[in-house]
Amino acid sequence: MYKKPQIINIENRFIPIILTKTTTKYTEMIGVQGIIQIKQNNNDPTSLRSIINTAKEDIIDVYDQMTKTAVMNRTRQDYVKQCINLIEQFSDQIGVKPKKVRQTPMLLDKFGLTYHDKSITLNAYLQYMNDDIIENTIYHELCHVYTIEHYDTMEHDEHFYEQLYKKYPEELNNAILKS
Repeated sequence: MYKKPQIINIENRFIPIILTKTTTKYTEMIGVQGIIQIKQNNNDPTSLRSIINTAKEDIIDVYDQMTKTAVMNRTRQDYVKQCINLIEQFSDQIGVKPKKVRQTPMLLDKFGLTYHDKSITLNAYLQYMNDDIIENTIYHELCHVYTIEHYDTMEHDEHFYEQLYKKYPEELNNAILKS
C-alpha cells in the first residue's frame, strides 16, 4: 500500500520517514535520496514512535550522511505527468517504447524494474526524489527495454551501458545515484 512519507521531527531535523511492513525478520532501515524507510515485520506491534526512539541516533546519522533532500511539495498528478513526458522524450531518443508503465510502492533500494515483456514498474516513492534521479531511473529502465528489444537480454552488460552512457556518462550516473 502506498503511504506518503511522514515528516518526523527528530532533534530539530525534519526527516521524511516511511514505515513499510514486510516479511523481514528484523526491523531495518534504508536511507536514500533524503528519505528514511523503516522495514518492519508484519507481526511486530512496535509503533513507529518507539522504533524512532530506539534508533534515533542511527536515523539521524543516516539522514545527515545523505547529500540530497526529499521533494515533499510535488503532487502525485505533477509527478505522473513528469514521468509520462520523460518516457515519451527518452523513448524517442532511444527508439523504443515500453509496453506498459506502472507505479507501485517499493523498498527504496529499488527505483524501478523492467520485465522481459518490456513493461516497466517505477517506484511510487520517486515522487519525493529529485528530478535528476527520476530522469535517470526512467532512462535506465528504457535502456533495459532497448537491450531486451535488440539483444534479448535484461543484464547490465556492455550493450546496456553503451546505451546508458550516451546520456549519463559513468561519472554523472554515479553522482546522481549517490544519496
